[in-house]
Amino acid sequence: MDRFADLLAGRDLSLLREFMVVGSIGIARLTAVFLITPFLGKGVLTGLARNGVLVALALPALVLVFNTRPTNLAELNLFAVLALVLKETLLGVMIGMPFAVLSWGIEGAGFMIDNQRGSTMASSMDPATGNQSSPLGILLAQLYTVWMFAAGGFLLLLDLLYRSFTLWPVWDMLPQFNSGLVPETLAMLDRVMLLTLLISGPALMAMFLSEMGLALTSRFAPQLQVFFMAMPVKSAVGIFVLILSLGAIMHGLTQRLAEQAGSLTLLRGWLQ
Repeated sequence: MDRFADLLAGRDLSLLREFMVVGSIGIARLTAVFLITPFLGKGVLTGLARNGVLVALALPALVLVFNTRPTNLAELNLFAVLALVLKETLLGVMIGMPFAVLSWGIEGAGFMIDNQRGSTMASSMDPATGNQSSPLGILLAQLYTVWMFAAGGFLLLLDLLYRSFTLWPVWDMLPQFNSGLVPETLAMLDRVMLLTLLISGPALMAMFLSEMGLALTSRFAPQLQVFFMAMPVKSAVGIFVLILSLGAIMHGLTQRLAEQAGSLTLLRGWLQ
């Protein structure tokens, strides 16, 4: 209490420096997680509201970080603090990667369907990720975000994030990387294309067959304006097949979400 009184009176600023160092390091891991995942993108929450949500979510971790701070915290120089921030950012990216892979795969599926039906010219900025995407890609990404909140995926992510602070304490140096980190990371990125093909495959096949049927029709009825009919027909067929396959897609995503509960154990095997 005496230190707080000295801080408020302006006589002792060392506690303020400790707060700033702890806050900068303690919030880095959580910020990295939400930078790579679409839950709190710049287009979803902006400015003060987004920063307030990040600080509110980081409060439980900040209490742990402050209580476990080293006794020689005042001796840490700027380079040591920056090294800890970079380490926390790297860990946050690795924790959020399994959830980001699902989002990238779903958005990629929508982009492939739009590319096949010829509507990529209507591409716009995705508010969740800040990247340019097609209309159907943005819609599927937003549906995934809503589904994650409704299915408890966001709470699962927070649980993994908070438990990671006990596995990899903030004040420890960078964990030793296991030899399986690189191949498993590449395999995780391969799942982006696999998920994209699994989701968009039925719609792409249906649109290909409909386009083939229109091509055969133009051979026997040249007077039909097949070129102008192709886009609406393919769009209707592709969206219809996508709607029919939504049940299987949601079932697969639910299984994927259940697998994410063990991602922290997997990361623990990568980082000793």
